[in-house]
Amino acid sequence: MLFGNCNSVSEKKTKPAAISKKTIPFDWKDFDIKLQSPDIPYSQLLNEIHKTKITTDSIAILFENTLVNQIIPYWYGTPWDFNGHTNIPNKGKIACGYFVSTTLKHIGLNINRYKLAQQLPIHEAKSLSVGTEILEIKEERFEKCFEKMKKKVKRGIYFIGLDASHVGFLLKRKGEFFFIHSNYGTPQEVIIERANKSSVLKSYSHFYLSPISTNTKLMTYWKTGEKIPVITN
Repeated sequence: MLFGNCNSVSEKKTKPAAISKKTIPFDWKDFDIKLQSPDIPYSQLLNEIHKTKITTDSIAILFENTLVNQIIPYWYGTPWDFNGHTNIPNKGKIACGYFVSTTLKHIGLNINRYKLAQQLPIHEAKSLSVGTEILEIKEERFEKCFEKMKKKVKRGIYFIGLDASHVGFLLKRKGEFFFIHSNYGTPQEVIIERANKSSVLKSYSHFYLSPISTNTKLMTYWKTGEKIPVITN
């Protein structure tokens, strides 16, 4: 059984005004975000990443830039599907939970991508927190949640769980927030969009956030290759 968390719970039906690499309304270079993948095969990129010697100096920036500007661009445009669990970008389809777990697996985190993707968002957040505190934000409407995010979230890439049904990455860079996810709305594919313009995000008012690149304990797991336990309850 390969169902991820997007598949086990009915997602809210919205048609987000999404931003994919096909529609660029402003200059992404201003935020040091690349939408085009490197001009090498994906497997070659992963081999080069895994050969890179990881040091404690600037490890957070290295992880963030490798994930955001090297691995994820290959995945933009990969079709979303309720049961998608492809391991290869733009070959097959991918659900939201598998997009998160697969890209984290590919960057070198030693985690079971199937087991992680099958958990509820709160358990995914706790798994990736590796014992550190997660941030839970719950208000009566999204706007108030977003105001709290702006105050509490620092630079870096985060796991974000939307109530009990959808997951993705939240990126804060140069004061701007971006939502990267396998979108079940329109277009039904992996996209990056400005968080405050995301119809998907704006339809929720309960979030779980877990720092990824700025979690020093998780970065130690990345450096050592130690297996990350998946929390299931």
